[in-house]
Amino acid sequence: YLDLSLNRLESIRSFYFSSNMNLYHLNISHNRLEFIESKSFVLGSLKELDLSFNKLRSFSDDFFFSMQKKSFNNLRLLNLASNKLMEIKFCSREIRRIYFQNNMLNDQRIQFKCQKYSGSIEMNINFNNIKLINSSSRFILSEIVDLRLKNNHIELIENYTFLRLNNLIFLDLSHNNLGNKSLGNNSFKGLFYLTYFFMNNNYLNRINKHLFEDLFYLRELYLSNNLIEIVEEDSFSKLKNLKLLDLSMNPRLKLIQNERVFSGMKSIKNFYCDPNLFIKNENVKNLKESIQTKIYKSSKTDYY
Repeated sequence: YLDLSLNRLESIRSFYFSSNMNLYHLNISHNRLEFIESKSFVLGSLKELDLSFNKLRSFSDDFFFSMQKKSFNNLRLLNLASNKLMEIKFCSREIRRIYFQNNMLNDQRIQFKCQKYSGSIEMNINFNNIKLINSSSRFILSEIVDLRLKNNHIELIENYTFLRLNNLIFLDLSHNNLGNKSLGNNSFKGLFYLTYFFMNNNYLNRINKHLFEDLFYLRELYLSNNLIEIVEEDSFSKLKNLKLLDLSMNPRLKLIQNERVFSGMKSIKNFYCDPNLFIKNENVKNLKESIQTKIYKSSKTDYY
């Protein structure tokens, strides 16, 4: 393990880290690096690389992949958080955790070049400049189990975008610009094993009955701080494993009269909503009344 953090480093010369060092963990975070040449690292054994909190704007095109070198073949953790990156091209078949949050990346400038990855991947791209997601987005990898896209500028998620993400468990799309015109009936098609879903702090005004119909294993759904006025019948009817539903901080939502809105929610334990919301469904109404003390003035999702 080598820790070079907090050293005011401004550059790394070529071959500074060579294969004879036999490093597994390298921390160069909290420095002043702006650019790193491709030959700076020749470390076939490296498993964790932390370059967070620098001033990195770019890497050379072959920094993370090259036919001539095997520097990152065993890399499992890559932390590039809190830099100034506008583009990243990456390849490591063994990667497990990827941290790209707090940069200036958009959907066209994140490219994963490997054809296949060997295990489950957690990816954090919070606080970037992503505006559109579709099935061609190069960061939509079938191996992802945890995808965090909070605080971007996402305005559109096309139909069948996540169709290949059969293993996705955690999805955070909160604090974006998603309205009803941003989503199709099949935007979340194929997310059969999604368990935690954050859609709070967007601009949804209507919950479409087809929007969540594939989310059979969903346990927690956060829809607070939207502009929801209408919840269509059967909107949650397929969510038989749902234990927590947060509809709080939707001031335009005054009435849910159709009893079939909540008809499939057999496992619900926690229901967060505004106190003046009228619900006709007796089971959910009783649940709402029994947990009045747990209805927060601010969204529960602030804790995530």
